[in-house]
Amino acid sequence: MTSLDSREVQVTAAVTDPHPVNTAPARGWRGPLVVGLLIGMVLVLHMGLWRRIWFDELLHFATGGMTFEYVVRLIDYTTIHVNHGQTGIYFLADWALLQVFGASAVALRAPSLLAALILLVSAVVFIRAKGFSWRWQALVVLALGANETLMFYAGEARPYMPLAASASAMLAFYALSADARRRWWARGLGAVGFLLGAVVHPYWGFIWFLVAGFSLLALRIDEPASRGPKEVWRFLAPGYVIPSALLALAVGQLTWMRRIITFGWDPDSIYAWPSLANAFLQDHFHFVPFAYPPRLGTGEVNAGAIVPAVVIALAAVTVVWLIIDRRSRSRRLIAPALLGVAALTSSLFASYMSYRSQYIIFERQWVAGMGLSAIAWTWFFGEWWRRAKGRSRWAAVPAAAFAGLTLVSFTIATATQAAVTVDRYAAWQEVKRDDRSLDELMTAAVGAESFAYDPSGPEDGYGYLASVNVARGGPVWDVFVRWYNKEAGMRQEFRESDMNWTDLIWREPSPLSYLCLPERQWECPVAPPSD
Repeated sequence: MTSLDSREVQVTAAVTDPHPVNTAPARGWRGPLVVGLLIGMVLVLHMGLWRRIWFDELLHFATGGMTFEYVVRLIDYTTIHVNHGQTGIYFLADWALLQVFGASAVALRAPSLLAALILLVSAVVFIRAKGFSWRWQALVVLALGANETLMFYAGEARPYMPLAASASAMLAFYALSADARRRWWARGLGAVGFLLGAVVHPYWGFIWFLVAGFSLLALRIDEPASRGPKEVWRFLAPGYVIPSALLALAVGQLTWMRRIITFGWDPDSIYAWPSLANAFLQDHFHFVPFAYPPRLGTGEVNAGAIVPAVVIALAAVTVVWLIIDRRSRSRRLIAPALLGVAALTSSLFASYMSYRSQYIIFERQWVAGMGLSAIAWTWFFGEWWRRAKGRSRWAAVPAAAFAGLTLVSFTIATATQAAVTVDRYAAWQEVKRDDRSLDELMTAAVGAESFAYDPSGPEDGYGYLASVNVARGGPVWDVFVRWYNKEAGMRQEFRESDMNWTDLIWREPSPLSYLCLPERQWECPVAPPSD
């Protein structure tokens, strides 16, 4: 078959397929190899190599020393308290991995690393489904890899990266044609995007609503012909959506849905709102190189001020070009712009939910929006470049600027992450050389600040103790189970104040009872009585 014949077949398929899609044909092995190597590079750099265990991860690491009954009770007791807003599935996954591999940071963070792989692959599938070559597929990987804030969660044992993976996987699945959806890899993509996302994160329902609504709108933009309810229903993939919704409801009823707590913190006293807005802009337009330029006339560091400036400048150039050059206007630019809006909306929704609960708004709640944003703007400027081909070279300036900024930003992020990894390796050798006895380490951990949020320390805290456990290997020490009883969520007041469904399965309370000697207080499920 000639190349002309193959193009005719594609055109015919686009006409007869109820969900047409332009698929860039594979041309040799170089493109897929380059894209695959870039994905591997991003994952290796951000997998948290030699990074110490910190408090939020310690909540997951401790499960490795528990029995199955105990970890299920932990999910029951804590997902409406210290582990509020979680479904507990990530805890179960970590428990299983730590049972198999012992005290391993790689095993602990493996679910997030796998989710990051799904995020990157889904982004590539989406860009390919829109008919772009491997160069634009590589560019979307660069745009995601340049976002150090987003990719940090690829190497952290928390259920945030799975939400980003779910959002991008659902987006890619909806971009596929009806025939493509029947392939084994597309079915796997759908299972991950819908089913896994539904059981891992409570925000999945809202993310699905945004992604599905956008996908229907994008389909209508590409094909103005009206569709009947049956076609729309088929497009939404009820075979995935209905089981996912039922799973999300069932898991939610057993965990986070039972009580929505208000923390009573005052965000106005915690945040400088202009700085938070700046971070929001940086995290969603991270194709702009991150920098800390000096504030003019002072010598003080104005953190990241160049990012919003360059974003605004690029947006202004793009809009002005659309106004001046009518030929640059295209219906095909509308859908990616709307996806960018949907990405921002998802993060604003998460921020609103945190603010309403009087809880600190962390960037980790924006991960799904960050991932969708990188995909959206790569798609937008890809369509721009396609429109500008064969015309004046000036017409391609905005798209070329985006590609250049993304490449520079990725290079800076890669160099920074490589340097950080080298420093972590040196620090990790110090952990491995720590030859104190277990009793000495435990005594030091009891006296240290338990709720330190610095991933690099502190020395002698429980996070450091977990890092020593990882460095020495073997099973997870049971001291962390006792720590969970005493300080981290399995406290007696939680067991007494709530209606716990696990009590219907296991009649006797699960927490272990240990001798509470004052000189060995880490062994106590509760603090020992004072003299």
